[in-house]
Amino acid sequence: MTDTWLIVGLGNPGAEYAHNRHNVGQMVLDELASRIGSGFKSHKSRAHVLEGRLGIGGPRVVLAKPLSYMNVSGGPVSALAKFYDIEPGHVIAVHDEIDIPFDTVKLKLGGGEGDTTGCGISAKPSPPRTTCGSGSGWAALRAGWTLPTLC
Repeated sequence: MTDTWLIVGLGNPGAEYAHNRHNVGQMVLDELASRIGSGFKSHKSRAHVLEGRLGIGGPRVVLAKPLSYMNVSGGPVSALAKFYDIEPGHVIAVHDEIDIPFDTVKLKLGGGEGDTTGCGISAKPSPPRTTCGSGSGWAALRAGWTLPTLC
């Protein structure tokens, strides 16, 4: 195993979803990519990836944006973790979370049945609708996306 971190921005493919709340994970990775100063490239795992370091002397990271819908991202993420020899404890999935305020980010280890199905990044790519179960080792960085208040 390596000391590399796999940071996955969950979202949905296609221009019609580009600025949708479900793509906030991919938007976060776009910002990280601009700070690293590099662009994403196609990878055989059905994802766009960028390899780099977070800062001078910082940790080695692989930023990945799966080309699948977020609720079936398990296959591409598992393939990337295997390809780069990254242990589950070094995988962070970035996704939207409607139950926390818009300007809030929370880190969560494990999860439960109520979590986004996009967190289905278990070591087994099927069934595709799994969750970040407690003990899975994966971490979820949840970016708040509160619904507007209706009068």
